[in-house]
Amino acid sequence: MKKTLALILSLVMAFAICTPAFAVTGTTEPDYDGYPVVIVRGIDFGSLVNLETGEKAMQINVGDILDTVIQVVLSKFIEKKDDFIIPPVMDLVWDIMGPIASNPDGSSMDPKVGMKQYYGSIDEFPEELTDEYFELSGEGNLALSLRDRIGAENVYYFTYDWRKSPEKIAAELDVFIEMVQDKTDKDKVHIAALSMGGMVITSYMYYYGNDALDSVAYLSAAHNGTYVCGDCLNGRIVFTPDTLEQALLNLIDDGGLNFFTWFVLKIARVFGVTDMLCDFANDFVQNSASQVYNGGLRDVLGTALGMWALCPDDDFASGREYIFGGVEEEYASLLRQLDDVENFVKSTESTIDAAYADGVKVVFTSNYNQPLIPIYPRAVLNSDSTVESDLTSNFATIANFGETLDADYIATRNPEFISADNVIDASTCLYPDYTWFIKDADHVAFKYGSEFADFAIDLILSEDQPTVKTFEEYPRFMIADPLYNLAPLV
Repeated sequence: MKKTLALILSLVMAFAICTPAFAVTGTTEPDYDGYPVVIVRGIDFGSLVNLETGEKAMQINVGDILDTVIQVVLSKFIEKKDDFIIPPVMDLVWDIMGPIASNPDGSSMDPKVGMKQYYGSIDEFPEELTDEYFELSGEGNLALSLRDRIGAENVYYFTYDWRKSPEKIAAELDVFIEMVQDKTDKDKVHIAALSMGGMVITSYMYYYGNDALDSVAYLSAAHNGTYVCGDCLNGRIVFTPDTLEQALLNLIDDGGLNFFTWFVLKIARVFGVTDMLCDFANDFVQNSASQVYNGGLRDVLGTALGMWALCPDDDFASGREYIFGGVEEEYASLLRQLDDVENFVKSTESTIDAAYADGVKVVFTSNYNQPLIPIYPRAVLNSDSTVESDLTSNFATIANFGETLDADYIATRNPEFISADNVIDASTCLYPDYTWFIKDADHVAFKYGSEFADFAIDLILSEDQPTVKTFEEYPRFMIADPLYNLAPLV
């Protein structure tokens, strides 16, 4: 019944994972003679363009969204006609997402739509990759900091069409890395993998091995997928008052929460307004999602193989049946490709283990103490506001957002691995010696020239495999201030 509100809200999830493109021009440090750095960025809806005209493929009109909301509210609460909710919602979805929809075989409905790529160092594109554009994203701020440390001619920026299969994206990254090797006359590269970039570099290692890699830094990386994607692709969509209230409070707090705003939200909860909003949303999911799904959402995101690569392995088979059950013949070509995607998704741990065995220096950073989008059952988990922290950390034991670990549990664990705030037990990580936790940091959170950016660069460029004891100033557990300076968590 819930079939593609699931996918609509998977779109919300994907927008959350989005991180814009960036650019750079600038300084060099001629004494740097190390390996070049390839930044593998996160997902980016906004950078899909018409490759012939350069115009953005997706256009989001706020006025159209407001008009649709008004139509839905009028239909539901005044005219009492649920059936009239679907047409304006589907019209809006196709107005926004239609230009990037895919065919039943996974190919783009519009072959002219794709992603601009930059086959050269970031200083080779001064008109497109400007500092102003660069400063819009955490990735961009990291690249600016890298530019100052090693010179713009040693920093490369890999973009990709996130709709493609992991195998096709990996093939493009293989060509890109060979280009970097040729330009720099170096046999290896450092990789900074951010957000969905974690999945991308893992797919490269899965298909092409590790010979070209000196180090891989997984920074807020979605290499284990995201639970929001798994829940959405399985129709597990639910709005709860607790998660909605917490998300609103956190959103307002980012802009400076005052007592009056806090009071209004609490009154709304006491008098049932928050509950009413959740009931309305859940009612819409229960009664309308099937019609929305059959109206074409399957072809907007369900056919995007890159989205399936973000589905955790335990959710993959059930999600596939949920989305394509009953239409297997029509989507036979796509389903054959999904077999390979599923095999890749289930190989993540063995792929990273092989990288360590081959001498690649691999590290992970996991940010936490941020709430998630309140649209799915596992939104109660701790996160960096986008990806759940247990996934970015390779399965640390982490208390739900706003909670702490049970005292009886902590009493049985090695205190070396317990965070000072009693939220995290790092001993259950797959790679506890190579995983750092940063409290209060958002997803892909870097500011130009910040201590957080310097920390990430130190990890990326380290001559030896760094551990949580390598840098005295960067212990296993840290906390970030609003300017992204770091301090030990005490």
